[in-house]
Amino acid sequence: RPAPVLSEDLYRDQLARKLFDQLRAGTLDRSQLTEDASYYFTAQATGDYHASLAPLGDPASFTARGKPRLRGGFVNRNYDIVYADGRKLIAITYAEPGKEGKFEQFLVQPRD
Repeated sequence: RPAPVLSEDLYRDQLARKLFDQLRAGTLDRSQLTEDASYYFTAQATGDYHASLAPLGDPASFTARGKPRLRGGFVNRNYDIVYADGRKLIAITYAEPGKEGKFEQFLVQPRD
């Protein structure tokens, strides 16, 4: 029996979580990034993400916030990241359209 096929949105949500976990671990898979994003994520930038995210540990939840929107030719998806101690972050992503679209931007910041 074949495995169920994930919808594009669920697949993209899983990719975003995977990239977030890679940033936490300091091990970034550049095959998921556009040339511009790969250029942005220098050793310094990747190290900064790792230094700030790793101490927070594993989030209690990583959930899509709203529906995907097309902006400037890229698909914007945002994610609420919540930790057991109540800390909250938001991940703001822009990726090429389509299931296999590469990430153009991946920003993580505190959420009020």
